[in-house]
Formats: sequence, C-alpha cells, structure tokens
Amino acid sequence: MRLYIRRLNHFPKPLVIMQNVLDVKVSWFERDSAPDKPRGPVKLSYWVTRRSAQLEALVDRIRSTADEGERKTLKRSLIGFTPHGTFRHRSGKGFVQHSGIICLDIDGKDNAHLGDFDQLKSYLSQIKEVAYCGLSVSGKGYFVLIPIAYPEQHEKQFDALVWAFAQMNIKVDTSGRNLDRFRYYSYDPDAYINSQAQRFTGLTKPPVKAVRPVPTYSINTDKGVLLERLANMVRNAADGQKHHELLKAARLAGGLVAGGQLAEDEAAEVLNQEIANRPDVRDVQAAYKTIRDGITYGLSDPIYAEERPAQSDQSLPQPIHYFPSFEILTVQMVDQYPAEWDEPGQPTCQLVSSPRREAFARLLGVRVEDLDLTTFTQPAL
Repeated sequence: MRLYIRRLNHFPKPLVIMQNVLDVKVSWFERDSAPDKPRGPVKLSYWVTRRSAQLEALVDRIRSTADEGERKTLKRSLIGFTPHGTFRHRSGKGFVQHSGIICLDIDGKDNAHLGDFDQLKSYLSQIKEVAYCGLSVSGKGYFVLIPIAYPEQHEKQFDALVWAFAQMNIKVDTSGRNLDRFRYYSYDPDAYINSQAQRFTGLTKPPVKAVRPVPTYSINTDKGVLLERLANMVRNAADGQKHHELLKAARLAGGLVAGGQLAEDEAAEVLNQEIANRPDVRDVQAAYKTIRDGITYGLSDPIYAEERPAQSDQSLPQPIHYFPSFEILTVQMVDQYPAEWDEPGQPTCQLVSSPRREAFARLLGVRVEDLDLTTFTQPAL
C-alpha cells in the first residue's frame, strides 16, 4: 500500500476573533462612601450584564420613590464601579489604568426638549461608536459607554463627545468628566450592547494663549461687533463676578458658534486673551476650562443671525458627521423607471433603507402614516 501526501500550496487563513470592547478592567466599590476600599478589578462586560435579585429590588425601590431624600439614602447603600478604569483609591492620585471607555450621563430633566425621551436609546443604538446604552439607577436617564482611541487624552475626548452630542440636540451631564467618576449599580433588561463598537477619535483643541496685550476688533462687520461684545463682557466684569461673567460670555459664544455667526476657534481666542490679560485672575488654567465648558454648553442652544421658523418637532434631528459611521438612510435616484411614474403624484425616487421612518417623514414634511416604507411620492420638478 502506498500513501500519497498532497502538498498544500497555501495555508488557510487564521480565524480572527474580534475583541469585546467591554472586556476591560474597572474597579468596583461596596458603596460610594468607601472610596479607599476598591474591590476587583472586574471586567466591565460582566458589570453591565450582571443580574442580582437583591440589587434589582433596591433599584426598583429607588425608581418608585418620589421622595428625593429617601432616594439619596437608598442610593448610598448601592454598590458601584468606576467605568473609566482601575484605582488604588477613588481619586486622581489613586488612578492605575484607563479602561479605554468613556461613560456619558444623559438625564431626562436636561433633555425635556426631546419629544420622546424613551426613544433615545433606539436613536443612539444607530451610532457604531456606542457600546452600551441603558437606564440609569433613577430610571429617568441613560448612561452610555463609548470606547475611545486616546485614553491618555481623556478630558479632550470627553469634551469632544459632549460637543458631538450637542450637535444632535442632546445635552450630556458634564459632571461626569472626571476620571474617578463613580457609577451606581443599575439594570436595564432592554439595554443596548454592541461589543464590537468602533472607537471614538474626536479631540478638542487646546486653548489658545494670549499674544496681544489689548486686542481690538473691527466693527465694520457683524462678526467684529460680536467679538467686541464678548471681549467687553470679560474686560468689564467686576471683581467677584469674573467667573459668572466669563461663563456667561462663553455660553453666548457657544450659541453664536452653533448659529453659524462665529468660528469656535476665534471666539475661544478672544475670551482666552481677555481673561489672560486681567491682572486679578489667580488661576488662568481654571479660567480656560470655564471657557471650554461654557462654549460646549452654549453649542446646544444656537443663536441665529435672523429669525428662523420654529421647528415643529425638535425631538431628534438628522444625525451628523461627527460620528463618521452614523448613517440614517440611503436614497438613490432611479434612471430606469415605469412610464406611469411621470404622472402627477407618482414616486420619483426610491427609498432604499430607513432605520428611522419618523425622521425621514419629518425630512419630507409628511405624516408618518402617509410615508410608504419602500417609495415616497413627490411631484417631479
């Protein structure tokens, strides 16, 4: 008997196993009041999917009580974790390693302008950078986990996310910016999880240092008038009111930027220069941070140069390019189509896909029930 061995000219490609972006280590604590006693570390993927009848019963009590004091007392007895990484003790100095994840809080009370807050989870699930979206412990908000590309630049990536969400008319709680953010245990049976979420790459720009002693601005254009107004707000702020006026000016600048009247870098430069030129400012870096925070907050409230018609529905606007992977619909023109399509009232375009039928209906200015799922009607031009 002879044995024949067939020689392979190539080897099969190795099996590629995609890494779960939530398989990262975080610290957990038995309660918020014990920051010096971290437990773990434990994988974040385990934490967000953990189910416990005892803990869920406590969360249900928190969600059902109307008494704010009782709610706070109950929350203090809950376990929690630090989604941004591991710690020797819960403080900046006790930081050990970043998880590569940023946690965002979106509270219902801060987003009352959204028409249907309960649908926000479905909306956010279309963003490929979102790895997790679930109910907060109160049940009146969501917390969102997003993997980031540059953990060493945590604050800049957080600020960029706040700004990107503001462009979608969604306000993020900026108090979660700190690295040692504590998150109470919560549960959501219908939580959205994407273990293969893409990493967010956005970064904010550092503040521009002052280079001129007393800047002046042209008043021959509307832009010059606006820049001069921002400068005067900081320049004329009384001692003891500097922080308040600086934040007020920064919020105004953010609104003007969102309304297309100013560029963000030039507005920030004016405010940075004015505050740096004041001899009575003790902490310029803290002032720069106030400017960044104010502009970010103002971006969610655009100020336009002229009166714009009020939107009939401000719930959720069209998605934007700040999340490159975010696509909501695809429409293609049809070259070869039936002759009857040229008749009045017949479809002239074909809808290929529409993950959010309501958003597409708003775009066309028609009622949802009048929008066909596969074609839409529009008179030929």
